[in-house]
Amino acid sequence: MNEAVIRTEDLYPEDIKKLFVETEMDREIVESLKGKQPILLVGSRGTGKTMLMKVAEKEISENFDTYRNLPVFVNLSSCTIHKNSNILNIMISRTLISLKKSLREHGFIIKGKLFQRHDNVEVNPIVKKLEDYINNTTQAKEENENDNTGVQIDDESIRTDIALLKDFLLELCEQFEIKSIIFLFDEACQVFRPSQQRIFFDFFRALREYYIVCKAAVYPGIISYGSFQIFHDATIKKVERSISSDNYVSKMRDIVRNNFSSFTPTEQQEELIDNIIYFSSGNPRLLIKSLNEIISERGSFQQSKANSIMKTFYGVTIWSEHTKLSEMYPGHTNLIDWARTFIVDAVLPSVNKLNEEDGDKKTIYFLISRKAPEVIKQAIKTLEYSGIVSLQAEGVKRRTDMYDRYELNLGIVVLSEKQPNITKRGQEIANNLSVKIAAEYGANSPSYPEYSDLVDLTQQNDEDTIIIDSIISQNIDVLDLSNTMKTKLHEYDFNTINDILSKDEEALRNIPYVGVIRSRKISNLVYNAILEYISG
Repeated sequence: MNEAVIRTEDLYPEDIKKLFVETEMDREIVESLKGKQPILLVGSRGTGKTMLMKVAEKEISENFDTYRNLPVFVNLSSCTIHKNSNILNIMISRTLISLKKSLREHGFIIKGKLFQRHDNVEVNPIVKKLEDYINNTTQAKEENENDNTGVQIDDESIRTDIALLKDFLLELCEQFEIKSIIFLFDEACQVFRPSQQRIFFDFFRALREYYIVCKAAVYPGIISYGSFQIFHDATIKKVERSISSDNYVSKMRDIVRNNFSSFTPTEQQEELIDNIIYFSSGNPRLLIKSLNEIISERGSFQQSKANSIMKTFYGVTIWSEHTKLSEMYPGHTNLIDWARTFIVDAVLPSVNKLNEEDGDKKTIYFLISRKAPEVIKQAIKTLEYSGIVSLQAEGVKRRTDMYDRYELNLGIVVLSEKQPNITKRGQEIANNLSVKIAAEYGANSPSYPEYSDLVDLTQQNDEDTIIIDSIISQNIDVLDLSNTMKTKLHEYDFNTINDILSKDEEALRNIPYVGVIRSRKISNLVYNAILEYISG
């Protein structure tokens, strides 16, 4: 059995449709990516966002002569992002380069240099302008990003003027009788710092016109949208493959069959593959990577070897990938570490206990109160990026409180039980899941590890410290609180943001009429003010 390709980017274009295994959810998403509405495709790493965008791109291309919609796939993962880079320039550059590629693939541009003659006819002036724009947006001096003495640019404003870019795109559509350009931005926020993410979403929103449609694949969790309002500015489509769905195993089997076409498993091996399918919790990349590791080892495809490798994969590797998130978001290191501690020390033991006590019904779910400290909810979001947890339902009512329900990766749950035969256990839990059973964590759960130091100001550089000092020294009047509440805070010597930040919620409760709910609200407002800067 040959090793399967892990990432869609490594596939030849002609292999995309061969390996694509379509579910009802997948078809709905592909159709939305082909449609007129701006879409944010949200999914953890490895859930298949790129595959879905590539399938949509191919289907739009196949019907171009009929509908005159031009797909432009823009992969932003290869962008080299530096602290002082003109990120808008980079985005426009990548967009124009991808546009040029799509025009060439659809026959509007001849191969080779754009300036060469073709059938003794000069190249189209619109195409020449595109070449000029691409040259202009890619000739920045890398050795000194602040050096403005480079080559002279005839249309320099294209580098920062989105309106000019839109005018050019309209001109291009009219010239080539293109009804609309559909931009498919892949890895939209993977390599961007949070402040740059906000610029991307401003760019995404500003491009919207009747002849321009934008779609973007993003991760859940730590994404900074800025002024971008998801409800008004885009439609969310989540990439989810529930292990409880009727056709879950059969569709995931098809993924295995398509990626490992030379392997014909025995009946016993089929059962083992089904168990591994459950461990992946609907994540195709986790499934393929774990199978690659199992079959790359010498020896036959046996349960003992599968058990050993799955223990390493879901007990060590997946957590290592989560920890690497700190390299991308150093300001969130404490959040990332706290989230792991909370899951390992609190949630998993509680879930395991429920699975032991509740007879036939099993769970992989836990609930976080919507009244919990903001910092805790932010920490949980870091786990969504890595695929360790996923948000299963929002606003779940339990007694007098409202919760968000999260789903743990099944492989991690099984590994935490420390049973000898782990593969069969995954299928047993999956076949008996009940959302009615879940570990609960209220607004002030004693199970929360200490979180007062999650915003660690000492880890910032000198420039950051100066800016943060300026933020926390601001008067509390800048907070979104009633005038009465601000007056009360001042009376009790809470005059600056730092006065609140340096004390716990209990100190706030010494103020008359400030109880648990109001003290939590004030603390969350202060936390968000600091996090906004540390994130970006």
